[in-house]
Amino acid sequence: MNHRLTLILLLLLAFFFSCKKDKPLIIEDPGIPLLEKVMYGSELYNVYTWNASYLISEEKSKFFYTRHNYNSHNQLVSSDFYVDPGIYSSDSHLSQASMNRTEWVSPDNTAKEMFRTYEYNQNGQLIKYSINRLNTNYKSYSIFGYNAKSQISKETWYSDGKANGNTIYTYNDAGNLIIKTRNDILADGSFKLSTTTNYEFDNKKNPYLLFKMQIPGIYTNQNNIIKETFQLWFEVDAFIDKIQITETTYEYNNSGYPVKKDGIVEFTYR
Repeated sequence: MNHRLTLILLLLLAFFFSCKKDKPLIIEDPGIPLLEKVMYGSELYNVYTWNASYLISEEKSKFFYTRHNYNSHNQLVSSDFYVDPGIYSSDSHLSQASMNRTEWVSPDNTAKEMFRTYEYNQNGQLIKYSINRLNTNYKSYSIFGYNAKSQISKETWYSDGKANGNTIYTYNDAGNLIIKTRNDILADGSFKLSTTTNYEFDNKKNPYLLFKMQIPGIYTNQNNIIKETFQLWFEVDAFIDKIQITETTYEYNNSGYPVKKDGIVEFTYR
């Protein structure tokens, strides 16, 4: 009898913990503005929708649509990308038709071009993402390494199972990505510096941080980029500048979030 009761109790406990494990994790209202739309001049440029756990679920625009999918632990597990094929076309008629379209891209009117999947370690850190292009069967993936502060410090990218190069990420004390260094892997296995990008920041709040995507850059920076210096370290045509500098200005609301960028891009929050 005691053995039977013990077995029943163990089964009940196992059921309880399995249910507890599978129960979706609901994130409380973060209490900060969620980016809802972006205007470029008088034209609506981007619209963002958020799920019940305050995670970005859709990114909408005239030419692109992205849907993000999460597991029960609110980890991003895949993203589906829909793209107007005309914007990449060398056919002038197709590209012009793309520019003239009035209906925004959506899963209802455009075929899915690619999807991206994400994998995590037991600590919830992103360790791999894979890209699958449906129209070419092209597949690639990246593997991530971390520094002592649990920040992604290295990304190694692969295609056809072979490493092609890496990106080294360097941060300041605020957690902003300040240097991105890309290296190509040559046929003999050696590395060759390809590009470097240096960033400078304001001290205001980054509205894209709440997107909670772990790939370093705009989605992980605490603050907003005000200067970007991009440098090529390989030979290019004479008309191409090896050093390209982009500076950005912002106007902010009372909460410290940007409401206007370069006097023309406007951010609206919900």
